[in-house]
Amino acid sequence: MQALYFQSLSAKLRSRAWRNHGIPGAIDAGFTLLEVIAVMVIVGILAAVTAPTGIDAAQRAQLNEAAARVQGFVKETHRLALSTSSTCTITVEPTQLVAECAGANALTRFEPIPPRITVDSDVVGPTADRLEFTFRGLVANNCPAATNCGTITLQSTVGSQERRCVTVESLLGAVAADLRCPTT
Repeated sequence: MQALYFQSLSAKLRSRAWRNHGIPGAIDAGFTLLEVIAVMVIVGILAAVTAPTGIDAAQRAQLNEAAARVQGFVKETHRLALSTSSTCTITVEPTQLVAECAGANALTRFEPIPPRITVDSDVVGPTADRLEFTFRGLVANNCPAATNCGTITLQSTVGSQERRCVTVESLLGAVAADLRCPTT
């Protein structure tokens, strides 16, 4: 009995009338115009909602990467001052950071700042926007506070205009691990 049922169901599925919703001579060739328009509207709404979020996330990722690179650059310059027993100076420029180490092992290094990110500094010293490490790794600048010898601030110029800060926390040259800027 079951075999007979499956044979008749199989015959119905193969029959042209069953596939064409019982309309003789009709051809079932795809989607209706209404179905296509509905899908296009749904996809358009999803794209409009998620596109700004995706752009902000990409810009935030670029800003985080730039801040991490600047943080690593400051730490590496501090290590160079210690390892080469020379004075190393970081100069903050609008498009890059420049590290220069004096002495027998004179060295100059550059860290470019990505486009659409601005860099600013509140480092105080003999010259503005210059952070200097002595041959002992100490900060040579006159620190205004015992817990902050200067901050390099990176800010996105598009999107949410978020900021990230790289702070030299003490005269010993310790760099803050947290890249969030303090709220003012």
